[in-house]
Amino acid sequence: FFVNHAWSFFSNRKREADTVPNIGTLMFLPYARILPTHLTLVFGGMFISGKLWLVFFLLLKTLADLIAHAVEHALRRKQVAEPLQGPS
Repeated sequence: FFVNHAWSFFSNRKREADTVPNIGTLMFLPYARILPTHLTLVFGGMFISGKLWLVFFLLLKTLADLIAHAVEHALRRKQVAEPLQGPS
């Protein structure tokens, strides 16, 4: 786990060092992870009982995290591919 995150951090840090992130995107991305979590916590207990609810929650949370991670890095790769526009 640690080695995977360390490798990801250093490789992405090098690649994305010259990019300027979009602040709107940075502010919105956490909601894509938080929304499924809260919906599961609020409504999951009503329809699913016992340990099955916990398994469902963990699967949904993991899926949301994987999708958000992939989308975030795809957006960053797109920014890296576009040249930086300086002031005119």
